[in-house]
Amino acid sequence: MFWARPLFRCIGSQLTTARSNDARGVALTLRETIARHAANVLNRTDHFGEVVTYTPVGGTPVSVQVVVDRRDIESTEPTTRVGRLSAYVFVPKSKLASYPNPGDSITLALTMGASATTARVTSVIEEDEGGVLVEVQG
Repeated sequence: MFWARPLFRCIGSQLTTARSNDARGVALTLRETIARHAANVLNRTDHFGEVVTYTPVGGTPVSVQVVVDRRDIESTEPTTRVGRLSAYVFVPKSKLASYPNPGDSITLALTMGASATTARVTSVIEEDEGGVLVEVQG
């Protein structure tokens, strides 16, 4: 690929000279702007989120924008054909009053295009500083 190196040099120089402003009016290079947009791209609820109703056990329901990863239908036992619907839901910590626990419920569509149903939080998969990833089953 003999053409890639000169093209990269050209683009690279544009990345450091092009400028935009962030929300505070601070000038950013195009490289900095791209880095900001790429950070946590898969967990950005403003781009990939959908609004669900989160209800803690004994608490009041809250509308939260979350990222939903719908899973394939899994069998409940190896010897049966009974299946269950499940999803992984990334919930931002800033939107919840309490930590998610098994037994809480989330109202969402477990399959694309279906109507919303109430699913139960079965486990907390992982947690980071931005949010909590929980598994729900319908």
